[in-house]
Amino acid sequence: KIYRSGEVITLQEGETPISVRKTDFMQFDTTIVVNPYEKNKNRYLNVKLIPEFAIIQLSIVPEEGTTLSTYNNPILKIDGHLIDMEEFLSDSSIRTFDSDKPVEMYKLYRGNLLALPGGKNHFISMSAVDFEPFNDEFLVSVGETKPYTIDLVAKSGTLTVNAEGVSVGTKVIVDNKIQGEAPGTFRVAK
Repeated sequence: KIYRSGEVITLQEGETPISVRKTDFMQFDTTIVVNPYEKNKNRYLNVKLIPEFAIIQLSIVPEEGTTLSTYNNPILKIDGHLIDMEEFLSDSSIRTFDSDKPVEMYKLYRGNLLALPGGKNHFISMSAVDFEPFNDEFLVSVGETKPYTIDLVAKSGTLTVNAEGVSVGTKVIVDNKIQGEAPGTFRVAK
């Protein structure tokens, strides 16, 4: 017979095999033994199911002095699957792992968690305007939750020009292009 979580089950004296199943999780099997002197005693069976998938907690860290936004048109792929960067940047995912719905692989869950097939190598790539392309390979085990950080390297650097010894308003020219006036901080090619 199939029972739902939290449902009270009356067991007869003797051995009763119990199987707990949930989609996307490993099956849990046990046997409960009810002895004659325990017939009217309540027991609780708490089961922690092990997922058949893996989870990475994704963070993207742009180089100091830079920011990542939708302006950079970021594109993130894992194993060729496009990850919703708008959800990531706003941390607006409404998906949670505590629902009765099946787990959606390669989709963001609340807290920037990503469900992936476990026990295999994953290939990750990211591109964004003003940043160097990022490519990597990583392994995450079944049932594991692993932090994963993408360190984005900017294609440009920061140049700070002080106005000491020059007139305020002096033009700053880098690579034959006017960047602005001194004093100031400018993003320039590395």
